[in-house]
Amino acid sequence: MMEFDPDAEARQGDAQVLAVLRTWPLERRGAVACNLTAMVRSSSRAAWRRAHPGQSARSADIAWAEAQYGPELGAALRTWNAARR
Repeated sequence: MMEFDPDAEARQGDAQVLAVLRTWPLERRGAVACNLTAMVRSSSRAAWRRAHPGQSARSADIAWAEAQYGPELGAALRTWNAARR
């Protein structure tokens, strides 16, 4: 009986996906990368909001950005948000 190696299976799948992606024009690969980035960021913010239900949408977005990108950005966003009010 053959032994199943999940790591080898994953490497083989990755190689097949990369081979297909390399056939795509640069514009298509860039568009897919942008779409995936937007989807991951949106999903992450939605998960943050579910985990912090007491925060307003704006406060949750700022807290999420601070958690992802650091306290400097969080402080800058809070200052910018306060100036808009």
